[in-house]
Amino acid sequence: MAATRSGAWRRDGDVVHAAGVALQAGDYVLQLVPNTGTAAAALSTNDVVVALDTAVTPELEQEGIARDFVRLVQQARKDAGLHVSDRIALSCDTDAATQSALQAHLAYIQEQVLAVEVNFAAAGAGAFLAEGKVGGGADVRLGINKR
Repeated sequence: MAATRSGAWRRDGDVVHAAGVALQAGDYVLQLVPNTGTAAAALSTNDVVVALDTAVTPELEQEGIARDFVRLVQQARKDAGLHVSDRIALSCDTDAATQSALQAHLAYIQEQVLAVEVNFAAAGAGAFLAEGKVGGGADVRLGINKR
């Protein structure tokens, strides 16, 4: 058992060699078990273990905020009755940390929502207004004007 846990074994077809002992098919069960404390699981076929790095870096957090924001804007576009190809001017009023995350991904946001301009201020008169939450729950108020 110690040899198998340390990886000191090999498989030749249906025969497994561990600690100098040859085990025939039926004498053993190959089972992949991920290390404890990792975000991992063996596939049902038991031939692969999938491990995920679940650490959230500040960059990933900002990207998540930007993606949430795009989702919010796309829903607002739909609610405003805009055509899928309509260009917009976008206004966004939010806290400084969220604004920083959005500015870091501004090109992506503009491309995804077809915004020809983005202002980080309260929406002007005539804008379609919407609000929601992004990231960890930051409030966002936005305005959309068709261009």
